[in-house]
Amino acid sequence: MGSEKRRKGINSFRVFVGCVVAMVAAAVVGGLYLAGSPRSVRSQNFDNQRLNDLQQISNAIDAYFDTTNAVPTNLHDVTSSGKMQYAVNSFNDPETKVPYEYRVTGGSTYELCTMFALPTQKNAADGPAPSMPMRAPEPYGAIPQVDWTHSAGRHCFALDASAHLPPQLCGLTNPCAAGQTCAVLPGRRGTACVPQGKECLAAGCPGPCTIAESYPAQVRCSTVIPAK
Repeated sequence: MGSEKRRKGINSFRVFVGCVVAMVAAAVVGGLYLAGSPRSVRSQNFDNQRLNDLQQISNAIDAYFDTTNAVPTNLHDVTSSGKMQYAVNSFNDPETKVPYEYRVTGGSTYELCTMFALPTQKNAADGPAPSMPMRAPEPYGAIPQVDWTHSAGRHCFALDASAHLPPQLCGLTNPCAAGQTCAVLPGRRGTACVPQGKECLAAGCPGPCTIAESYPAQVRCSTVIPAK
């Protein structure tokens, strides 16, 4: 009788241990499923870095276009010209170390290409933010952002360095009315007509400003504009 009870107790304990092991295994598998396998996480991290590099390169090319009215013939021109206004982490793939592909397709258009391990991850916590239109300071209006979604494998982004530029609201061919100054304001692209004598106010300067003797006039705040 006693030995039968011991057997039942041992069997019950084994069943209990088996249930615990099964629950732990299920938790581990579920965690790996939610977090992704180490290989997929590594691939996603590389893709995120590729996308970040391409965005930085695109910003640098746009800055180059702003000052030269042309896109560089190659990426070396961006760094050697002294006109690069944006930091670029790398011009090479973080995994293969192969240079990113760059090709001029028009006067202001170009392509950036690379190999992605995975397609854009929908709603991924560490993935790129969805492309949304951003609002520029008046009177420039809405400036569309680039759609950086991509497929797996080789993917090219068709980009236009002039797309981010707002209209030139004044200049030699369309001067401002009497009593106004054609000016380039700090923190804004393009030109705008502002009341003469109130350039600092139009620029949003918290104090005095300097106005360069150029056309259009270059307005610079003497003190830093506080972040909004």
